[in-house]
Order: sequence, then C-alpha cells, then structure tokens
Amino acid sequence: MASGPPSPSVGRRLKLLELLLGPLLVLLVSGLGPALGQKVYTNTWAVHIPGGQEEADRIASKHGFINHGHVFGDYYHFRHRTVAKRSLSDHRGTHVRLLRDPKVTWAEQQVSKRRKKREAFVEPLDPKFRDQWYLYNSNHR
Repeated sequence: MASGPPSPSVGRRLKLLELLLGPLLVLLVSGLGPALGQKVYTNTWAVHIPGGQEEADRIASKHGFINHGHVFGDYYHFRHRTVAKRSLSDHRGTHVRLLRDPKVTWAEQQVSKRRKKREAFVEPLDPKFRDQWYLYNSNHR
C-alpha cells in the first residue's frame, strides 16, 4: 500500500497563516500612525542665534543646513540637506549637534500641522446683536 506525503496538520497551517499575515498586519497598523495624531517631523528647524545674519549663515553651513532667512528677532529658519522632508521620527543626532554649538541658544525641529477649515461666519452670542441694525442685516444673509 503506497501512501502519499502526509498532509500538514491544522496547527502547521495556522502557523503558516500567522507567518504570512503577521507582517501584513504590522504594516497596516503602522500606516495608521499619522492619521491617529502621531507627529510628522519636517527637515526644517527654528533656531535662535544671537549675532546676526552672518553668524547664522556660518552656523548653518557648518552643520549642513541652508539658512532660509530671518524669522524675527534673532530667530532663523534652517533646512537640512540630508534629512527627509517628512518623517515619523525626529532627527535627534542633527538636533543635538546643532544645540552643542555654543552660539545656538535654542533650536526646534519643526512638525507638520494638519490644516483645518474654519467656520466662515459665527454669529455673536450677544442677545442684543439682532437689534443692532447697522451690524446685522437679515436681507444680506
């Protein structure tokens, strides 16, 4: 009596299914991170450098940044050439090296913000607002 190869048991089939679907599940869940409020880091930094534009330009080139200019006061907008434009993790090494420079007093890697549409018109809560004919005109609504 010739018998064929033994059929895989149910346990082995479940194990195989687990091995195939496990990585897929991890990819699906990790793809939901930004949608669930996880920060998305950019390749730009806000940096405080007392000493003027020339000092900011020198520090930017020393650390591999491009100085995109003066924001206000002694704050400058830097962009790093080799950091990804959008990332789910901050670029801690670049950040620490920048902060170690004695001329840099503060630096922060910028985070992408979600855009939200705002309400175009919100009627004031003043109970006498409708009595102010010069502010409220029901014909122009």
